[in-house]
Amino acid sequence: MQRSEWERNLREARALESASRYADAIAVLENLLSGANARRAAEPDALLATTLGMLGDARFQVGRAEDAVEPFEQALAICERIGDEEGRLAYLGNLLEASRYLGRSDAAAQYAEALAEEHVKAGLRVEAERLQRRAELIRRTEPLNRVVVEDQGSWLEVDDVVSRPAAHLRFRFERNRPSLRSVATLVERGKHHAARGYFEAAIVCFRQAAELDHHDPDPPYHAGLALLLRREYEGAAFAYQTTEALAPGWFHCRSTGWLAAELAVRRLNHDVVLALLRLEDEPMDARRRLALTRLVIDGEPRLPHLWFVLGRTRAELGQRAQARRAFLRALELDPEPDVRTRVLVELAGLCEAEERERRLREAAELKGNLVAAAMATILLRNAG
Repeated sequence: MQRSEWERNLREARALESASRYADAIAVLENLLSGANARRAAEPDALLATTLGMLGDARFQVGRAEDAVEPFEQALAICERIGDEEGRLAYLGNLLEASRYLGRSDAAAQYAEALAEEHVKAGLRVEAERLQRRAELIRRTEPLNRVVVEDQGSWLEVDDVVSRPAAHLRFRFERNRPSLRSVATLVERGKHHAARGYFEAAIVCFRQAAELDHHDPDPPYHAGLALLLRREYEGAAFAYQTTEALAPGWFHCRSTGWLAAELAVRRLNHDVVLALLRLEDEPMDARRRLALTRLVIDGEPRLPHLWFVLGRTRAELGQRAQARRAFLRALELDPEPDVRTRVLVELAGLCEAEERERRLREAAELKGNLVAAAMATILLRNAG
């Protein structure tokens, strides 16, 4: 096969992957690497490494991580032989993520350490230190889900964040396994259907995504909301329980799961929950949110979530004393841990030093909401 023809096939495979047609891309790439073609190829090793790497990635993205390891290893070996440092780093990273996905902690830690060494050689000591800490975490067994923090362009563990204003930081969830692009595509398609009220079609997409990756919490998480909106409360509660088992503390699976469970036993009204979800998620002017929240609270005064929204809205409007009263009322109503953690952090911002520290410490220890708990931890460190 001529080089130009090989490159044309690679472009076709890339286009197929970009269109989420991974099975078709795999077929093109496997044909390129078939025995007959390999014998006739006489192509530069760099092109062969690229082909192997693309095959590994395509297999990985459809949940075939085991089948992705060999082509990644072959691509890495070629890059080492021809001195392609950029390719070597890329395939070490691929093997790190494939090993994490497969739960092979020792192999994943070794790849992280190898990457750290390469970054030391390149003079990138901050990134090298991050990779070394990551290797140590993997060896200790990564938690199913945790929060990491972006500080000045680098993603760090919460314990590694130096004393900085929490407002300047960004938080994200980090699982012990990477997410697959094929799953993300199906989830986005499901969310698109759900936003237009096509809940049945949305749930089909979420279930297909869950079948592709039984470890990913996002499909059941979004299925939970679609089921709740369809008034299938028991199914919604189960979906949130599944999410919690896969990734403890994933976004608001705890608080929304609690709402679904309360709806299932008819302790909450569907319209009240819909109003709450709208108040939490829909962008709107603070004064309009205040009026709507007060209206809903008049009909359901014992729902702590509503008092939390009221407190945040009052604080946004500069009504500190009224915000504090709303947060205290939310705590009096014994909210579930997710909401309680968020209330404690918001309330701490309205308190004097001694009470502020006490509220933040409780939030950090409770960890009902992982992002709020991480923020509390950093705020406590800043205070010290």
